[in-house]
Amino acid sequence: MAEARHKEGEIIELVSLTDKQAKSRKARNIAIALCLVAFVGVFYVATVVKFGPAIMQNRGFNQQ
Repeated sequence: MAEARHKEGEIIELVSLTDKQAKSRKARNIAIALCLVAFVGVFYVATVVKFGPAIMQNRGFNQQ
């Protein structure tokens, strides 16, 4: 383990990840990011489907 000194002088032990752990962490972060993007996308599509025509009419774009 690596060590670093805190500004008050106390020694802090730092953890070094193995290549396997770093790869796993990166894959997990990518999976979380993709899930978040999908979640936001679902809410965006649901909002457009539910309020789309009403928003356009309220903005002065009358559809007839």
